[in-house]
Amino acid sequence: MKKTITYIIIFLITSSLYSQEKDTAYINDLISRAKEKTLIDPDLALIFLDESYALSDKLQYTKGLAESLNLQGFVYFNRGLTDFALRSFTTALSFYQEINDSIGMSKVYNNLGVVSYSIQKYPEALYFFNQSLYIQQKTENWRNIIDIYNNVGGLYERLKQYDKAISIHRKAIELAKEHDYGLGFSSALNNIGVIYENTGITDSAIYYYSSAIKCSDEIPDIQLALMHSNIGRCYLSIGEMHKCKSELDTALIHAEKIQSGTYLASIYELYADYYEKQGNTEKAYYYLVKYKDLKSKLDEQNVTGEFADFLFSVQQKQWDKEKQLMNEQIKLQKRYQLVLIFLIGLSILMFLLFFVTIRNRNALLKKKQELSETESLRVKDEMKNKERISQLEKDKLESEILHKERQLTSLTLHLVTKNETLQEINKNMDQLSDDMTEIKSHKNAKKIHSIIKMNSTDETIWSSFFYHFEQVYPGFFMALKAKHNKLTSGEEKLCAYILTNLNNKEIAHIFGISEASIKVKKNRLAKKLNIENAADLNSYLRSFTPNPQNS
Repeated sequence: MKKTITYIIIFLITSSLYSQEKDTAYINDLISRAKEKTLIDPDLALIFLDESYALSDKLQYTKGLAESLNLQGFVYFNRGLTDFALRSFTTALSFYQEINDSIGMSKVYNNLGVVSYSIQKYPEALYFFNQSLYIQQKTENWRNIIDIYNNVGGLYERLKQYDKAISIHRKAIELAKEHDYGLGFSSALNNIGVIYENTGITDSAIYYYSSAIKCSDEIPDIQLALMHSNIGRCYLSIGEMHKCKSELDTALIHAEKIQSGTYLASIYELYADYYEKQGNTEKAYYYLVKYKDLKSKLDEQNVTGEFADFLFSVQQKQWDKEKQLMNEQIKLQKRYQLVLIFLIGLSILMFLLFFVTIRNRNALLKKKQELSETESLRVKDEMKNKERISQLEKDKLESEILHKERQLTSLTLHLVTKNETLQEINKNMDQLSDDMTEIKSHKNAKKIHSIIKMNSTDETIWSSFFYHFEQVYPGFFMALKAKHNKLTSGEEKLCAYILTNLNNKEIAHIFGISEASIKVKKNRLAKKLNIENAADLNSYLRSFTPNPQNS
């Protein structure tokens, strides 16, 4: 009878455990399905998350509660509901802390950093990003690390620390290349574009925005909405209205897919500016009303006062933790005092044996001295090795820079030679057309002229030249523009060609003008840069390039 009861109890316990495992598996499946729908169908994702949260609460499944709330906060934030997102993230963090899930805590810290960044709480955002990065670096989760670097770079961009921001984004680019992370690479390029746009270098901003879109096929709609609206804003600022409209239409399609209130509001505002510049006041007013209505709706749903309360609670926990550590240190100090008293008594006892053991003690001291000398020699050797390694790394860096400069020079000369050849062909075609009038009107002759013209323009050469120039002399244009902000686009290009040691004849072929005109351009440029002699342009421009000796 007792055995039968025991078997029944074991069976019930086993059945209960099996049932719970089955339920938690179902919850995990709901969370996975919600994760797939967060950017595609946010409403359906929220339905899945509500169900997973309710089941997790019923089963007291803390991991399920944390995951459900973290994803819920992500959906709310994408819709522009920062207050709801904040509540979800802070509650998720407490659940992750309860089960000591460091990876989960890292995800929430990063999300809290993004929310803080969006409401301009920059010191708090930096704190959260650093907390997340500290955890991720321990696990070497490189994709998350790259995303955090991009977030931190964006934060320094908002603080107008552009050099630091670009440095962090370039580090993210290198890691993204190393670990084959296209989305992280794309985000870094987009963020560099933002920096160039903010510093007034619109052409470079458009280049980086466009490159960000092209470099990966896995960019989600939310980022595509942002990137296309960025390009549209740049085209609007330089008056290229047709391109602006095309980019805004594309951005709107992606923003509507994910029902992102924040990005939709931004796009509506850009549409209002676009139609105002076009003189279409009716449509400008229509989009301005849509923008204000959506902005008011988002503002009504967001109350960021709770954010300060949360930060205070985080700080309060930190204070409590420090107080606890201090109390433990006091207890530990008392223990040390007792140990010290015991050691003093033991020392008095041992003093009686001092004279007997003096020889052994001297021998031990001598041995320690020998070990100390050996260690000193080892440290010196180690320092010498470190100096050798440092010198080798410095030599390698200088070699790489020289190699890149040679590549740039080779490319530039190739482009010049190509342009010279095309111009010579065009000249011979003109002579042949003058001699044989039937050739001049022939459709193939016109097509040849068109191809030559298309491939020998300054812009064609510049687009090929610009990317390689940026790799060799990063930040050159930004530094030059900071000191001489009145330079035209053509003068900036002339500066780049002078820096690569092209002579007047080669530069003339690129611009399609005479050598005499190039000399005039150089004299005007020297005057604009406050240089007495145009021959000193190259050495002056080199002052705006990175110095390999200081790298």
